[in-house]
Amino acid sequence: MVGILILTILFSTILNTISSMTAKPLYEVIAASGFFDADRYFVMSEYCENMTEKARSGEYHDFFTRDDKIENLTDILLLSEKSNPCIVGGKGVGKTALVEGLAYRIAHDNVSENMKNKKIFKVNIAKLIVGKSGVKGSILTRLRAILNNAKSDKDIILFIDNIYQISQIPGVLELIQTYLDKGDIKIIVSATDEQYTQMMKNDAFAQDYTYIFLEEPNKFDTFRILKYLKSDAEKKQHVKIFDEVLMDIVNLTGRYMKNKFYPNKAVDILNLALVTAQKKSKGDICQVKRGDVIDAISEVTNIPIGDLSADEAEALETMNNRVKKFVIGQDHAVDIVCSAVKRSRLGFCDENKPRASFMFVGPPGVGKSELARVIGEEIGSFISVDMLGIGYKHSLKNLVGSSESKSELIEKIMKNPYSVVMFDNINSADSAELSVIYEILDRGFLTDFSGKKVDFTNAIVIMVVNSSDANCNINSVENSLKQNVIDNFDNNIEKKIDNVIFFNNLLEENYNSIVKMKLSGLENRLFTGGIGIKIPDEVVAYIRKLSFEEKNLYGARTIDKIITENIEHPISDLMIRRKLKSEEQIICNLDGDKIKFEITKIS
Repeated sequence: MVGILILTILFSTILNTISSMTAKPLYEVIAASGFFDADRYFVMSEYCENMTEKARSGEYHDFFTRDDKIENLTDILLLSEKSNPCIVGGKGVGKTALVEGLAYRIAHDNVSENMKNKKIFKVNIAKLIVGKSGVKGSILTRLRAILNNAKSDKDIILFIDNIYQISQIPGVLELIQTYLDKGDIKIIVSATDEQYTQMMKNDAFAQDYTYIFLEEPNKFDTFRILKYLKSDAEKKQHVKIFDEVLMDIVNLTGRYMKNKFYPNKAVDILNLALVTAQKKSKGDICQVKRGDVIDAISEVTNIPIGDLSADEAEALETMNNRVKKFVIGQDHAVDIVCSAVKRSRLGFCDENKPRASFMFVGPPGVGKSELARVIGEEIGSFISVDMLGIGYKHSLKNLVGSSESKSELIEKIMKNPYSVVMFDNINSADSAELSVIYEILDRGFLTDFSGKKVDFTNAIVIMVVNSSDANCNINSVENSLKQNVIDNFDNNIEKKIDNVIFFNNLLEENYNSIVKMKLSGLENRLFTGGIGIKIPDEVVAYIRKLSFEEKNLYGARTIDKIITENIEHPISDLMIRRKLKSEEQIICNLDGDKIKFEITKIS
């Protein structure tokens, strides 16, 4: 039995030596046999990548890094205690690039004597978690084998990018800590600022590492990085990129991608603009132009920038009339908001504040929320936050998030920065919640629970106030009502927003137009489902009369309720009892004070 074990170990050593040629098929055969744990002998090739060798073969460069941070990283690795660096910084500031830079310098002998033989192995977290098909063993078994390899070879430095991801697996941090406590291995880890805050709650983790805080590089350093990439791209891909275009990339990503960090956001746009330019070149030597950069940023962010196309110009020109079809009786409000949208699209806005900001004031059901929603659909995205619900919970987490849950507002604005953001029932917000909104209005960003700034400079912010004055009319009480509203907020609220817009009470003729619009929508929906319906003018007038009589309760919102009760419910019952044929339709008729329905053949 002992002899068999010795032969097995000898065989596995030989197998590992020739792995580059035959390891994969033999590996699978041995793993499937179950004779011994083949996974242990292949962890470095299967679950790690040799960054030093990659740098030696030309996959990495040194121009993403800063000399002071490389020196700091090297000094920590050579300490006698706490010699394990943890690189902390936002997504895209260059944490991984810093380690790649060190690997590059090791590969090219540009390090001190005691670092020259070091080898940096990056642990592939995704592969480590999943494992290899047909191979038994847990993630802890695979990780332990990697740590043992690093322990036996003192020149190995392990790198775990995004340590937080693997730290959530039970037992992982404790396993790594046992090796760190004994000084058996050297390891570099990285984490975002938010992850660092969470991990610092673990005392053991906090004591095991020495921290390097990596700040976002400035525009000059980012431009320098792009210059190196430009030179490399021009040699290998036969393209031409002028420095002016690089500056456009730096400036435009700074303006429209504030939720991401330099240098990654600039590098990503350069690469995307390069692909765009190559598609246009049709095989010739291509030149990357400002238009390619604009197209790339618009594609990534969904923010329209650059010159207006003919279609967009026409859409903006006709926006007012289009919106007025849905928002009835508030033409003055529509004109003000649409004008602001047009100005902001042409660049007439403060880059450090939202593109436009408004306070809508008026009784319930007169079109305040509807105008915000329609404008949101016009520009492409609408985000609604009901402050009445937030205030009831006495919590800021719906706005800024928490360690337990993410903020839906933040998630949506990160995905679609060019949005209409409506804070409904703003008069129900408490002082803490208002301070968050004031920060957006004043500075163009929101600070989340972890201290991260979230950009709102590409958003249109609308605050909705439901006034208790049922007789609101902009022509008669605007000044007094305005003062009453302002008294409930910060004294400088008028300076924080572009306009306070007052909405009129709706007239009976407005109700008539809204009823017609709603019923037309109902007819279209039924027609799409293959159902024909005819609603005569007398039924329209009846619905208008009922709605206008109850207007003081919910304004025009009453119309939906009345249509549902008097038309939609009866039609649903009728269709359940009697299936319509293709040549039939539903006719609505007014019989006294009740609507009746019958099925007739289409004439």
